[in-house]
Amino acid sequence: AFRQATQLGEAVVNVLTDLPFEQRNKFKISALPEGKQVLKEPCGSEGWKPSHRDLTNLPADMMAVEDSSLCTRLILNCFGCGNLRPLTMYFSTNEGMPGLEVRRPFNLGGWICCPHKSKVIMGLDLVGEVEEDWHCGKNYCTRCFQAACCGTVYHDIKVPTPDGLQK
Repeated sequence: AFRQATQLGEAVVNVLTDLPFEQRNKFKISALPEGKQVLKEPCGSEGWKPSHRDLTNLPADMMAVEDSSLCTRLILNCFGCGNLRPLTMYFSTNEGMPGLEVRRPFNLGGWICCPHKSKVIMGLDLVGEVEEDWHCGKNYCTRCFQAACCGTVYHDIKVPTPDGLQK
């Protein structure tokens, strides 16, 4: 379970000013409790639907912290595209041991044939790559409808092989 940390400073600045201020995101990552299963569909009835209290009571197994520029966050939020900002997400264990690193450059997205790509790195090694599956011409109108109206986006996951990155 992913749980985003409450950012009090962000809330105060947004209430007191007209600035589209956003702090670096921080997440607590927890394992699902014993015997619980994730929902198969967003509106499905089969699976765990945790309450706020359920999520806050879960012990943290890992932490994830975003590294991005304050200036970039402010500028892109002013134009309504703060979620597209370039960032690096660092994952670490509770003991502070470094884990995965996810690097995502700025990109407008697959709907204009510039799909988002993130590199997943552990130490100095490339573990894989995640790329939006928006191959232009491949069910383009359907993909636009699904992304805009249903919040559904498809991704290709690529892992390194001796012949390069493969799906």
